[in-house]
Amino acid sequence: MAAQNAPIEWRAGDVIPIHGVQTELRVEHEHSGTFLVVGGERVRLERGVTNLRPAAEIALRQIAVRELIPRLYELAARHSLAVRRAVIRNQRSRWGSCSRTGAIALNFRLVQMPPSVSDYVLIHELMHIKQQNHSRKYWRLVEQAYPDFRVAERWLRVEGRSLF
Repeated sequence: MAAQNAPIEWRAGDVIPIHGVQTELRVEHEHSGTFLVVGGERVRLERGVTNLRPAAEIALRQIAVRELIPRLYELAARHSLAVRRAVIRNQRSRWGSCSRTGAIALNFRLVQMPPSVSDYVLIHELMHIKQQNHSRKYWRLVEQAYPDFRVAERWLRVEGRSLF
């Protein structure tokens, strides 16, 4: 059972989605070392590494910090919301979370999905600042902020699990 749930190994030449676009995992050998290059990020590889997934996840986290955090604050300002703190995490079953104090945690895998879907997740978490539940009132807030949220929800149900 453990082997069945083990992370899939990623190798040079494999493709993973970044912003919903299939992107190749490239390995570059230089005099200073060997690097994984993906999505504009470079991560140094240890000698003899063949499974690129850990390094690729470091690159995805770097992209998430660079892109998702500023985007979250931009959307918060647009909706007159105050985010207390924003962090990127490796959440195994959630796309994000929002505490009662307005601290938002985002899954680094959000950078793999189309921007329209990741924006929906950011809006979803931001609306929890106003309403800390999934009541009708909450979903009305989401719909006001992101009218096509059902399309994004469908994408997450159908395609999202493949990112874990």
